[in-house]
Amino acid sequence: MRITHVSLPVRAADEWLAFFSDVLGAPRARPDASPTVHVGTSTVDFRQDAGQQGDHHLAFAIPEAQLDEAKEWLDRRAALLLVDGADEVECSPAWDAHSVYFDGPDGSVLEFIARRALPHGVPGPFTASDIVDVSEVGMTAPSVPATARDLSTSAGVGPYGGEPGPTFAPVGTVEGLLILVAEGRTWFPTDDRTAAASAIAVHAVGGRPGRYGIGGSTLILTPGDWEGLREE
Repeated sequence: MRITHVSLPVRAADEWLAFFSDVLGAPRARPDASPTVHVGTSTVDFRQDAGQQGDHHLAFAIPEAQLDEAKEWLDRRAALLLVDGADEVECSPAWDAHSVYFDGPDGSVLEFIARRALPHGVPGPFTASDIVDVSEVGMTAPSVPATARDLSTSAGVGPYGGEPGPTFAPVGTVEGLLILVAEGRTWFPTDDRTAAASAIAVHAVGGRPGRYGIGGSTLILTPGDWEGLREE
């Protein structure tokens, strides 16, 4: 599954747009349109919703060979979220990846993830153009195990990296994942930033084409490339 577009309800759309544009260097998709940016081959739009509860989590894929350079680049722009004093996290063996977490706008938890199963890249200076795409989107589910089973059966999007847990279940493929969590669960590596029901819309390529409800959120699967926003 490859994530092509994310529509994210946020409390402060201008703050999100400024962070992605000024900190991450993500170009605006259409200067005169809604707050939408290109993040690698994906696009993300920010929908103003002052009543939005909880905190968001997004992860962005980067080339594995550039993780050290990406950390240095990011450390000059944002606050890294450390885990036991370390600025890098080795994921579980089933994921075969390592990550760096950082503060995003309005309490969000953002992540650069380098997956060894994807193209390795070439060591060298890191720039915003080296971000590959949106790799993960966190969203709540009324029943995490049941939702994971339903998506596997109906959408052809199965669990990733192990069996679904009661409050946590990644679904998708190494190219793109939904991180299904129970409402109120904290986003790693924090102990105070929590997931809440939200009207997130994720467009992706892969699985069985269709629209699938996940609590208040939606997964839209298409059989080919996303034909939405393009640069003009």
